[in-house]
Amino acid sequence: MLALVVSLPAVAGWNPAAVRHDLTSGEAVQALQATHARLADQADDPQAQFLQAMALADTGDTSGAVALYRTLSKKYPQRARVWNNLGVLYARQGRLAEARQALSHAVASEPGYATAETNLGDVYVALASDAYRRARQQGADADTMNARRRALARLVPSLPSAAKTDAVASSGSDTSAPHTADSAAKKTTSSSASDQAMDRTIDGVLSRWANAWSDQDVAAYLSVYSNDYQPSGDTTRAQWIRRQRVRVTQPKSVNVRVSDIQVTKDSADRAQATFHEHYQAAGHEREATRHMVFVREDGNWRIRRES
Repeated sequence: MLALVVSLPAVAGWNPAAVRHDLTSGEAVQALQATHARLADQADDPQAQFLQAMALADTGDTSGAVALYRTLSKKYPQRARVWNNLGVLYARQGRLAEARQALSHAVASEPGYATAETNLGDVYVALASDAYRRARQQGADADTMNARRRALARLVPSLPSAAKTDAVASSGSDTSAPHTADSAAKKTTSSSASDQAMDRTIDGVLSRWANAWSDQDVAAYLSVYSNDYQPSGDTTRAQWIRRQRVRVTQPKSVNVRVSDIQVTKDSADRAQATFHEHYQAAGHEREATRHMVFVREDGNWRIRRES
C-alpha cells in the first residue's frame, strides 16, 4: 500500500510533500496553484484543502484562508491543527476573542499540543493588554496601565509572528482528513533564516509603533523613525514632529492595531512592509492599507518613509 501511495502523485500530478516543501520554502503561489489543480480534480480532498488554506494565508488572502479553515473545522472538529491555524489567523486580524476560542478548541482536541498552548498563551497576553487599555480609558491610573501594557509587549512584541501555524504530515495513505505535524509555515517573501529574522524584527517594530501610538507615548513613537525620515511633500522634519506630537497626544484615547504584515527585502539594510492599520480614537474609526520603507541603522530597523 505504501508503494502504491508513493507512486500515485507521479501519475495524478498531485504531490502533497512537494506542496509542503513549497510552503516552507516561500513558494506559496506555486503551492496554491498545485492545490487549485488538485481540488479541480477532487474537490473534497481535505488534505489539499488544508494545504490550500495555508497557501492562501501565505499569499495574503487571509479572509479566504479563514473561510476554508472554518469549513474544515466544521467537517473535522477534532483536528487540532485546523483549529490552531484558524486561531492564528484570527489573531493576525485582531479578532482576539475568536482566536482564543479556536485555540482552546485546538488544545482540547489534542492535550499536550505545545504549539497551540503557546499560541493560546500569546493571545491571553494580547487580551490582557487590551483590557488594560480599556481600563485606562475608563479612568484607571494611566501610568500604571501603560506600564503593564509595555511589560506585556515585551513578552509578545508581535503576535502575528509569535503565533505559529502547523503544516500537514506526509506519512500514511489516509486522505480522509488532514494529517498533522509541527512545522511552522514561512512567509511568501522569505526564503532564508535571515529573511525570516528580518520579518520578525520588522513585525516587532510595527508592533512597538502601534503600541506607542495607543499609549500616546510620543518619545517611544518617534523612536521607531529614522533620523533620515523623509516626510511627504514640502514638510520639514521639524514640522512633521510637531504634527505627530499633536496627532498622538490630542485624542482622549487611541487604539491602533496592525495586521496582515507582508515584508519584502530590498537589501541587507533596506526592506518594505505593507500592512493593514485599524485606528480608533474619540468615536472616530478607520481602516487603511499602509506601506512603509525600513532601513537598518546601528543594528536597528527604523521607518524611513510611509504612505
